[in-house]
Amino acid sequence: MKNVWPALIVGAYLALVILTLLLPPPWGYAGGMVLMGVLAAWVFRMERATGRSAGPLKWFALALGVGAGVLLVRFLLNP
Repeated sequence: MKNVWPALIVGAYLALVILTLLLPPPWGYAGGMVLMGVLAAWVFRMERATGRSAGPLKWFALALGVGAGVLLVRFLLNP
């Protein structure tokens, strides 16, 4: 079971890309930001529960969430 969650993370990344591409700009960015925020929180929780590091996956999730947030703010400031 412990080898399943990295596959779930990769699936969530793919869902973010699809969500961002299919939805119009403010909704795609907001959806991606929420998805990556939830995913990063889950990764940190799993790290604490297992005592093992998720390595670069957690930082990748956080970076994608921050990137989606930046895109959302840029869109809202310059529609």
